[in-house]
Amino acid sequence: GYTAYISIHRLTKIQSLSAVLDGQWRATGGTRIKRYADGKLKALLEALELSKEMSYENAGAGMKIGGSKSVIYVDKIDPRPSGPDTEARRKILVSYAKAVEEIGKSIGGGILTGQDQNISNEDVDLMFQHAPTSMVPHAAKQWSRTPAEPTAVGVVAAIEAAIPFAFPKNPVLKGKVVAVQ
Repeated sequence: GYTAYISIHRLTKIQSLSAVLDGQWRATGGTRIKRYADGKLKALLEALELSKEMSYENAGAGMKIGGSKSVIYVDKIDPRPSGPDTEARRKILVSYAKAVEEIGKSIGGGILTGQDQNISNEDVDLMFQHAPTSMVPHAAKQWSRTPAEPTAVGVVAAIEAAIPFAFPKNPVLKGKVVAVQ
């Protein structure tokens, strides 16, 4: 009932105090579950593009870890945590988590993943039960943060950086209307 794409842009050897991470090859980036009007190819392309962006984002945040992104493509269920298909969605997340954990074992580390679009804290807790070395915040508490706040800070910083280029005669954000897509 689903197709998952796990894209790893760059694996990095991690040395940390956590026994889960010590000497493992890892990459990090969130997992999203959604429908794509353009189908599976769009989901795959998004995973590939976003994993590369996560490498840059992680480096920009001073994290010495490569980038990854996982996309769970669904076409028959509502992907929202509060949608009507909670049991089917739950089964998909458990199946996905088990696959992530097995892939990690086979490559000597794998991904650390967590929240992204349509993935709640409760979803991460559920997936952690089946992928204890692959879910942030549980496997890597030092990197644990809900992504909404840092993402918002990054968006505002990007807008502020772009304003002088868009409005060279009046390079101030105050009074401007900005659309974010």
